Amino acid sequence: MAVYRQVYITFWQDEFILELTPEEKYFYLYLMTNSKTSQCGIYQLPIKVMEMELGYNRDTIIKLIERLSNTERLHMMNQLKKWLWLIG
Repeated sequence: MAVYRQVYITFWQDEFILELTPEEKYFYLYLMTNSKTSQCGIYQLPIKVMEMELGYNRDTIIKLIERLSNTERLHMMNQLKKWLWLIG
């Protein structure tokens, strides 16, 4: 696993990102750069870890996941909400 994630400077002008709320942008950037990420975009990240690292409560995280899932840029891989598939 890499210990460094590069974010392109054009991230903020991306058409998808421009449509997000500030909270969704922060959450999506976190999903792209957290310590559990992988190059293929599929990784295990329990909600409990997100709570501790982001300072959000469980309900807020679940709502953010649901909102991003509606964009087809994020999918939960199982019912326990521990595996993520981050697309693009």
